Amino acid sequence: MKKLALILMSLLMLVSLAVPAMAADEGMTFSADKTHPINKDLAKAPLTFEAVIRLPKDYTARAGLILSSYDANGKDAISLQINSGKQLELYYELNTDAFKSVRHKFTDVPVTAIATGEWVHIAVVKDEAAGKAHAYINGVFVQTADAAAVPYGCFEAGVEKLPICIGGDHRKDNGQFWKGEIREIALYSDVRSADEIKADAAGIKADKDMLIWYQLSKGMTAAKDLSGNGNHMGDYKEPETTAPVATQKPTTTPKAPQTFDAAVILAVTAAAAGAGAIVSKKRK
Repeated sequence: MKKLALILMSLLMLVSLAVPAMAADEGMTFSADKTHPINKDLAKAPLTFEAVIRLPKDYTARAGLILSSYDANGKDAISLQINSGKQLELYYELNTDAFKSVRHKFTDVPVTAIATGEWVHIAVVKDEAAGKAHAYINGVFVQTADAAAVPYGCFEAGVEKLPICIGGDHRKDNGQFWKGEIREIALYSDVRSADEIKADAAGIKADKDMLIWYQLSKGMTAAKDLSGNGNHMGDYKEPETTAPVATQKPTTTPKAPQTFDAAVILAVTAAAAGAGAIVSKKRK
């Protein structure tokens, strides 16, 4: 009975530990009055954008910015959003002499395709050489969108130049923040293949071409960059580590083992033998 009681108690403890984890299936939320920029410029401009997002079921309004920047890596402005037309869109502005600005509008990815009330993995891959971008939902290819040239406009006077901002942008009180939740964000420097996107949809993992990777949850204001590049979100600080205490050396030198002369050993052995003989005679 005692064993059965212990087993039942262990099971109850496991259940009590599991329930909070299941109930905590909530991503990070955003607002107009707070921005969440990364702490430094990216080494390269990202070409693959991935996010695990959730919108309320049957949401039909503009969902806002998943990520946005007016200075992603010291020269480019980028935003990934559900735009005013309620469609997925990637905006990419190169701050070069030509100020090349393009939009990739994915008309086959309306807000209703994402507003399921469930977590959805979306990916947009920008193929710069082909002048196209590809959109995926839950690892399944949906649409290729051409690069539509648009007038540049992100590098405006008075706009704060900051790296990529998660769930919004840097304009004060901008209402186009993300209206749902974000659980993961990953940016890559390479043009990822359809097979790689499919694998990422099953679970994003560390990759050599990652620029940033965040896992986000409710109430977070800062997050560690899991890509290993140190591009943390917000004021995240790496925990301080203390060097292990060195093992203390003995304060005294151990004594050397005592040694005996061979003659002494023979004398002791003979004496022991004689004592044994006397004992044997007495027993008789």
